[in-house]
Amino acid sequence: MKHLKSTNKKKIHVCFDLDGVLIGKPAFLPKKVIELVVRGKNSNPTKLHFRYPTSKIEEYIRWLSQHPYLRRPLTENIKIVRELSANPSYKLSVVSGRYQFLEKRTYEWLQANNLDMCFSNIFLNTKNVQPHLFKERVLKQIKADIFFEDDEMIIRYLKKRVPLSIVHVTDSIKFPSTLSTNTIAPEISLLS
Repeated sequence: MKHLKSTNKKKIHVCFDLDGVLIGKPAFLPKKVIELVVRGKNSNPTKLHFRYPTSKIEEYIRWLSQHPYLRRPLTENIKIVRELSANPSYKLSVVSGRYQFLEKRTYEWLQANNLDMCFSNIFLNTKNVQPHLFKERVLKQIKADIFFEDDEMIIRYLKKRVPLSIVHVTDSIKFPSTLSTNTIAPEISLLS
C-alpha cells in the first residue's frame, strides 16, 4: 500500500461537517423530533430543504440545545481529526450549514473540545442560506478534495455538483487508522 508522504505537493484538503460527524446529535431528542425541527413537519422526504427558526423563542431553544455540555463529541472521529491535523500532508477545514445564530455556540463547542486549532478554516453559514447550497458554494470555492458528511440527501445533492470525494459518515463503518492513496475514497467513514 502506497502511503502519502509529506512533499512539496499540494496538501490534501479534507473538510468536515459538524453535526453527526464531529458533534453527536442531542441525546435527549429522538431522531424524528430532530428531523421535525430541522426539516419541518410537512417536509417531503425526497426534497432537500431545511427550516430556519421562525421565532426568537425557537431560535433560543435551538441555541440552548447546542450547549457544549449537551452535545457530546464523537471522540473516535475527533481523534482522527487530531491525527490528520498533525500530518503536514493535510489541510483541514470545517464546512457547516449551521445558521448565523449558532456561530458563537459553534466556536464555544470547538474550543471546549480543543478543536479550534485543528482547522485552517471554519466556514459557517452566517448568511442563513439553505445548508446544502452553502456547502456546495464553499466546497467549490475552496477546491476541497474530501468532504465528510452524514446527511444522505446532502451527499446525493453534492455528488452531482461538486468534484470531490464525499464520505458518508455512519455509525457502522470505521475510519482507517492510516490514510493512503488507496484508502482515500467514498468507502471511508467515521464513527457517529
